Parts: sequence; C-alpha cells; structure tokens
Amino acid sequence: MRVTCAVVVCLAFGCGKTPEAPRDLEQLSHDVYADYDDPIALAADIAELLPIVVDLVDTEEAAEGFRLTDLTADEVDGVERPDRDLALLLGAAVLARSSHPPSAHGSSALDASQVWNDPTTYNQYDREILRGDPDSFADGVGRIATENTIEKKGAFGVTVPYVLLKDYQWVATEAGAAMVARSWVEERGCNDGGGNCLEASFSLEFYLPDPDDDSGTLRATATWIDLVTGADAILSEEQSIGFLVSGIHDIFANTDAHLAGTLEY
Repeated sequence: MRVTCAVVVCLAFGCGKTPEAPRDLEQLSHDVYADYDDPIALAADIAELLPIVVDLVDTEEAAEGFRLTDLTADEVDGVERPDRDLALLLGAAVLARSSHPPSAHGSSALDASQVWNDPTTYNQYDREILRGDPDSFADGVGRIATENTIEKKGAFGVTVPYVLLKDYQWVATEAGAAMVARSWVEERGCNDGGGNCLEASFSLEFYLPDPDDDSGTLRATATWIDLVTGADAILSEEQSIGFLVSGIHDIFANTDAHLAGTLEY
C-alpha cells in the first residue's frame, strides 16, 4: 500500500494497533545500533538475531509490524545527531522474505541513484560512497560509508529534503554472510516553508541469509523517526506508526522488483 493510499484508509477506518516488539527483537534492535562499530559485539548480536527472525518472519505480527521503544542517548552516542529529545521518536520494525540473496542486495547498495527504493515518494535519492572499497564490498567483504542527498514526498503534498548518512557492512554467520546497515541524519531537514521537518531519523537494515533457501534473504528493518508535518494535527500516533510500517513494506517490494528488473518508473 502506498503512503498516500494508507492515509485515506487510516483516516476513514482507523489503523489497527501495532503490536509491541517481542523483548528479544526489541533489545537486539537497540543493541545493534549501539554495537555497530564493535565487530565482535555486532557478530554476537547477529548470531542471536538470526534464529529470532527465522521464527517470526512468517507470522502475521511480523507483517503488521512491531512497535519499538525509543532509542537512548547512550545507544546513539556513536553518531552525530540533531539536539532533539529522543522521546519524540516513533519506532517500528518489519520482517519479510526476499527472493534475492544478500549478495544481490549488497550490489544494489552501491547504486549511485537509490530512487528505486520508492519511486513514488523519492524525487531525489543520490548516493555518494565516502569510504570503503566498492569492489570488495560487492564481493561480500568489508564496509562502506555513504552520504545520501534525498528529497522525499509524503502525504498531503509534503516534500522534505535531507541528507542521510548510511553505513553498510558484512557480518559472517553460520548460515553465510549477512549485510547490516545503520543510518542517521546529522541535521534536521525542512521544506522551504519550514513547517514540515525531518527532525531526526535512525534506522537499521538486516539482510540475513535464509538457512532454508540459499537464493533468498530474510529482511528486517528497524526504524525510528521524528517527523513534524502539517498533517500531525489530524493523525494519531498509531496512524503515524501505520504509515511508517507501510513505507517499509513499499521499500521491500520495490527492492525485490528492482533486483528482478521489473520495477517501472
């Protein structure tokens, strides 16, 4: 469901309550954000996360999305961020299967244009690789750091420009190589009028090898966002979480279509 369609549905009928994330998935999402620059701790986190995702990925709750508690100052201490109360974040996690292996997702992370993530909402999504060896990364080794210049359309005609920093790295697991990404914004991004702003954003993406299917990936995204728009007055917090989950599902579907060569835009 596209975000604009989701707005109409939720305003007309309401959005169902998003379940809270299971404690282990919740805690690991927080741990990975804090441990991202510690290879040993991160590898242990991913080893613990993989069987949890295997157990949850096909459940109805995973498709509906899980609500996450706010990140803490200690957990985001490793990145520069806006001076903003973290209690204002809305967080959600979504799990799904991809029919393409982690290696294919890794190659797509190197694309200079990332508009394919959601052509209906991204007017611009230009990626520059700041650090790392793209050739080695494409072979499933190492780490890259990227800077992304983005202009994103939202509901009710809201368009917000911002710069997103996003790191990717490969992590070895017993089932094969997994790719893990962490993103954040250093500064708020606002539209020309200043009334619609992305105040803060943090996310994690997991591309985990499927122990039962070498050609597939188990995907998990955890995201926390502080977005202020003119629509806030008519949207409940639960509706905003619903739009967040819907947007993650759109990216999952668009990514698979992009990798299959069937995405039209």
